[in-house]
Amino acid sequence: MKIGKNSLVVIITSNYNGASYFYKKHNILWHIFSSLKRTKYKNYKIVMADDKSTDNSVEYIKKKFPYVSIVINNANGGFSKNNNNAIKYAIQKYKPDYIMLLNNDIIITDDLWLNKLINTARLNSKIGIVGCKLVYPDGKIQHAGMEIGCYGGRNIGRGQEDFSKFNYVKEVDGVTFAAVLINKNVIKKIGLFDENFFMGFEDVDYYLRAKKAKFKIYYAGNVKLIHLEGFTSTNSKFQKIKYNSFYHNQVNYWYFMLKYRYMKQFRGINRLKSIFIFFISSIISIEGRDRERKLSSIRFKDKPLTRLLLTIKAISKAKKLYTKLNKI
Repeated sequence: MKIGKNSLVVIITSNYNGASYFYKKHNILWHIFSSLKRTKYKNYKIVMADDKSTDNSVEYIKKKFPYVSIVINNANGGFSKNNNNAIKYAIQKYKPDYIMLLNNDIIITDDLWLNKLINTARLNSKIGIVGCKLVYPDGKIQHAGMEIGCYGGRNIGRGQEDFSKFNYVKEVDGVTFAAVLINKNVIKKIGLFDENFFMGFEDVDYYLRAKKAKFKIYYAGNVKLIHLEGFTSTNSKFQKIKYNSFYHNQVNYWYFMLKYRYMKQFRGINRLKSIFIFFISSIISIEGRDRERKLSSIRFKDKPLTRLLLTIKAISKAKKLYTKLNKI
C-alpha cells in the first residue's frame, strides 16, 4: 500500500519510572516531551507506553503534557511487551502509516527530524525500517547504524567524534530501536516484537525478521538526536535496576543466539566466538561513550564476579524461553 505525503505517524515512548531520573534539573520525561514540541512535521500523535511505573510518571504526564495519550501495562513486562501494547492501541485508534519508537531518554535536537526520516522511508517502496544518528550529550557518536556478526548487533561509530562521514543515508544491516521509524506494512506482515525479549536484542530480532520478509533497513545520518543511553536501565543510579537490566540483557543475548543458531554468524567457529564474547563481555567493555572500539579501550566493568554469576543464571532462563518458544 502506497504511503502518501501527509502520512500519519504515531510516536510511542516506552517509559518505566522516567519521572525519577533527572538530567540538567529536569526529569527525562520533561526533556523528551518538551523537545518533541519543536517537531515541524504536523501529522503525528504521541503515546506514552508506561510499563507499570512505581513513581509518579503517569500523573506527571497527565498534568504537564495532557495531549499525550497513555497506555499502561497491567504488570511490568519489559520493552517488547510495553511497546506491543502501545502499537496495538495506536493501530486500533489512529490507523497510522508509520510507528515511531523513541526511548524516554531521547532529546530531539532537529526541528525537521521526522520529515527527514519519512523522506528516507519514501526513497524506496521496500524500505520498512529507518533509524538515525544518535549521539551522547558530549556530541560523540553512539550509533550510526549497526553491523551484524557473531556478537549479534554492534553500533557503528560508537565513541568516535561526529565527523561528516557518519552523515550518509543508506541501507544497513540494522539500526537501534532507541529511535526508529517502522512502516505499518512491516507490522502487518511480520507482526509485533517477540515478548521473550524483556529488554535487549528485540531490535536485532525484529529487523532480521523484517529482512527475511524482504524489507530494507535504512540509516538516515542526516538526522541527529541525543540519547542518554541506559539512563533508566544499564546505567541506572539504582544498583538493583542496573544489575537487573544487565541480567535481562544477558538472557536476551543467549536467547537470541539460540533462536538464530541456524544462521552462519552463529554456526561452527562463529558459535564458539559468540559464546566467548557472551562471557567475556559480561566482565569487560571494549568501547564506550568516551572511547572507540579497540584493544586499548578495554576496561573491566564494576563487580565482575556479580556480573559473571548473573550471566550463568541467564543461560538457564534463556533455555527455558527457547524451549517454550518451540512448544508454541
